[in-house]
Amino acid sequence: MRQITLKSFDQEKERILALLRTEALPFEDDSPTAKTARKERCRNDLLEFSRTYMPHYVPEEFSPYHEELDRYCSLKNEPVFFSGPKGTGKSVIVTIIDTVKAMLYKQRMFTIIASETEDQAADRASYIQFEFEFNPRIRQDFGDLRGAWLWEGKDFVLSNGARCKARGLGQQVAGLIHRNFRPDGFRIEDMESEQSSRNPKRVKQILEWVIDVALGGLGPNFSFIWGGNIISKRCALYKLISDVDDSGRKRYAGQIFQLLQKDGTSLCPGIWPLPRIERMKRIMGPTSFNKVYQNDPTDPDAKFRPEWIQTISIKQLRKRKNLQVKVYNDPIVEPTSTSDTAAIICAGLDLDTLQDEGGPTLVVIDAVVRRLTPGHMIDWHYRFDELYHAGEHWFEAVGFSAWLQRDFDRAALKRSRLNVRPYKTPQINKEVRIDTLTSPIERGKIVFCTGNGDVATVVDHLLYHGNAGVPDDAPDALAAIWNIFNRGTHGMLHVIDDDD
Repeated sequence: MRQITLKSFDQEKERILALLRTEALPFEDDSPTAKTARKERCRNDLLEFSRTYMPHYVPEEFSPYHEELDRYCSLKNEPVFFSGPKGTGKSVIVTIIDTVKAMLYKQRMFTIIASETEDQAADRASYIQFEFEFNPRIRQDFGDLRGAWLWEGKDFVLSNGARCKARGLGQQVAGLIHRNFRPDGFRIEDMESEQSSRNPKRVKQILEWVIDVALGGLGPNFSFIWGGNIISKRCALYKLISDVDDSGRKRYAGQIFQLLQKDGTSLCPGIWPLPRIERMKRIMGPTSFNKVYQNDPTDPDAKFRPEWIQTISIKQLRKRKNLQVKVYNDPIVEPTSTSDTAAIICAGLDLDTLQDEGGPTLVVIDAVVRRLTPGHMIDWHYRFDELYHAGEHWFEAVGFSAWLQRDFDRAALKRSRLNVRPYKTPQINKEVRIDTLTSPIERGKIVFCTGNGDVATVVDHLLYHGNAGVPDDAPDALAAIWNIFNRGTHGMLHVIDDDD
């Protein structure tokens, strides 16, 4: 659903009113018995409620896709993240109709509608409020539910006590209380844009707000759904849908739906018969069609694609019993600095894959990508040596100046002496060095244990590489350690024990 202005909302209201006059006329049987029967028939059936009370919003026939959306709406205490094609009724069913139904039957007492801004969320909430004001069938069976206490577009309360409130990204959720209820319903609409999906900091902000703030602020028996479109495979929604736990299972309910399914059938034949799909595909071209209706966008400027990234869990890492481990550090430091950026990569060559077609696999075991003092930088090398028994500790030769060597010498007086080596960076453009990673990553010959340290940050910097403001130190450090292993240098073998 698009963002609307006051003028366009007035126009939209007129359009909906016209539909109500033709498609949602009052029921002929106005007897108490008939009212009770209708209400009870729809109480626990969202699609039946849609057909009965809000026919102006729904297709003539529902598909299994809509039945799955109905199931999502019934889940309690289980967050749902899904993407559906545009024009298939996902927002109407999940956000508008389900919220109207839940408020009418007091199945949820405090629903939050969230968007990138509060104004956008208020637009969505206005459609919900509109049904209570003007839908003749709802008013006929449920009465006039307009509340006298609070009746704003962005925050309104029905006379039965159920509340709906708009919220924007960054706004507080924890601590919101309506009567004795914390938010027990949460719907997210239009949280991302083309621009935000290209900014890793913005994507991180969205992820943290959705998981930490929104989910963390809900009451018991909550219903939480974010349904949208995959703008980019680097966007927050794609990350949440794709997220897995340590066992490799999907962390959240939900999936990616495509309009043209793998078996050649339509996801929603009642709305999108195959001839209409084929016509739209010809008009838009395959790239735009795949993005809008297949939730399969491609970024021609992206050097590394999300589908190339192979990840393993910490549990899966422990099963790799024959790793040759090394550490590489690209320090950007000077003797007088107190805190500078470091990109430290700890990786292991899986010697059990030496005979694999395409060559052995490099496992990115751990990483540090952050501002560090020189002392803390050295501490991390000892930590990696203790955890993974790295055979070699490599440093970019320019950064590994005499003063840093002296720091390691001083550390060795109290600790063991590490096998520290300078690495002379090839005298080629940094972009060319990073380009050497595209083939092994695409072929799955570099895998990432994203549950360890800052490995997920390394992946993010690869995916967003080339965008303004995204550092390239971590990709360059990964290219260096890939080159070090390919030069055939020797390292120790290490078995990562279950209790390491």
